Amino acid sequence: IRAAVNVGEVRIDGGDVFGEAVNIAARIEGKAGAGEIYFSESAYLSMTKSEVPSEEVGYAELKGIPGKVRLYRVPRASEGRRENFPGCTAWGDCAAIARRDSPTSMKAD
Repeated sequence: IRAAVNVGEVRIDGGDVFGEAVNIAARIEGKAGAGEIYFSESAYLSMTKSEVPSEEVGYAELKGIPGKVRLYRVPRASEGRRENFPGCTAWGDCAAIARRDSPTSMKAD
């Protein structure tokens, strides 16, 4: 599994989501490896950095997107980054802590 996060305006039509933000997220996902979470600079600037450990990946050219996009990723717990989440034993635990402790987290249906 791989995931990508981007922030921007979207249009919802009949349960489908459209817009440049969706296209960018889809392209970013293609850059992520198995088990990785990548996100755009707009997502990085919007998030609470104390809740999500992150590191810069660099700039990437994305098909159909003008200019380069700055990418970040959530480092894996196995990469020695657990100090960012004291008490985490695995990524599932860390993600649960982030969701539980975040007053602004959104729950998907």
